[in-house]
Amino acid sequence: MIFCLFYKKIFYKLYIRMTTRKGCRPLSDEEIDILKDKFDHLIANDTKDLKLRDYTLIMLPFYIGTRISETLSIKVKDVFQFGRVTDSVYLKRENTKGKRAGRTGIINDQCKELLTNYIKHYGLENRPDDFLFFSKKGHLRRSQATKIISNIFKEEMELDGKVSTHTCRKTFAKKAYTQLNGSLPDLKECLGHSNINSTLSYISHNNEKINNFLENLSY
Repeated sequence: MIFCLFYKKIFYKLYIRMTTRKGCRPLSDEEIDILKDKFDHLIANDTKDLKLRDYTLIMLPFYIGTRISETLSIKVKDVFQFGRVTDSVYLKRENTKGKRAGRTGIINDQCKELLTNYIKHYGLENRPDDFLFFSKKGHLRRSQATKIISNIFKEEMELDGKVSTHTCRKTFAKKAYTQLNGSLPDLKECLGHSNINSTLSYISHNNEKINNFLENLSY
């Protein structure tokens, strides 16, 4: 009986991970614009609550393609040194999926602006050892981040379809696939995959030719 309950719990956890990540969709360009408008509004109005944290939590992976666990592992000193945002962020092996190898994410000018606004807004400049994404009790946990992102996507933005924390990384993959002219090897490197089959699963929503056919199908 005890073993049955034990394996049921394991199966449930695996099921949750599969259903909340596999098959989730990226955001469309229009949905990204809505998100950016909300972010700009928060910056302009200088709100002191945690809404800016919540939107930055979603937008940062748009630029560096991190998984939620990788995003939450980033500390202030990983992206902010000598009074400015760094040119890249190194994701340590122990924080990456499979823990096989670390990888580096490039921080471009738009991402630097995003992080600069965020860090200065919450006064994180002099707290290098703090986690970049925090809660009222310290480090923002994965369960909290999942709830935050789900609330923004489902309640505030009223997005349909399957959206989750992995939607952020899927959105990065969609953009990269387009800008890299459909190069799977290059996309694989951007996502830090060790296997091209993993990369293929990220572009299931990105075949515009197939999507256009399905959307306009009639008899």
